[in-house]
Amino acid sequence: SAFICIVSLIFAVYILYSNPKNLIHRLVFLLMLMIACWDFLFIIVLTAENKDNFIFYFKIASFVILIGPLILHIIMLIVKLNRKIMIPVLSIFYVEYIIFIYNNLNLNLIYKDFIKINGYWHFIRCDISFISVLYLFTALLIIFISLLLLINWYRKTTITKEKKQALVLLSFMGLFFFLLFTDYFIYRFFSNKDFGLTAN
Repeated sequence: SAFICIVSLIFAVYILYSNPKNLIHRLVFLLMLMIACWDFLFIIVLTAENKDNFIFYFKIASFVILIGPLILHIIMLIVKLNRKIMIPVLSIFYVEYIIFIYNNLNLNLIYKDFIKINGYWHFIRCDISFISVLYLFTALLIIFISLLLLINWYRKTTITKEKKQALVLLSFMGLFFFLLFTDYFIYRFFSNKDFGLTAN
């Protein structure tokens, strides 16, 4: 989380400094800033000294999972997707994520309990349910659509500068998405606990 936060901030400052008047640069700046803030909040969660504080911070951070549809929203604006497609697709995702936030506030989405062992917080996953499967499916769908839009933008644009922007953004988002789900999908085969390596 610290790594993603620092890299996002550096990239955000660089991209805005390079051309602050360019709309794509401003949108990418906003995107990187959101990712950095999300991971910073998760660092605060992980540094909680006791369980009550941890759960309090975790519930506050629940609202930040809206970053999923927000990332897709910004990428759609960057690639200039038709608004007739954007509006219904994003409306569905935003409504879903409001439901996900409600369930996460009640510790009924991905994690149901937390245990501190040797100074590290372990995340105990919820039993598989319709809402948890829907959340993971929706998150993966957002990732798939986001990467597909960036790949399509890279392939179709004839402007060299935009090709470079698409490639850089595609590389960064690919790394971000990979780290995002590493903790949940890899460690689940070894334990019913996650180690909270990345904000999820």
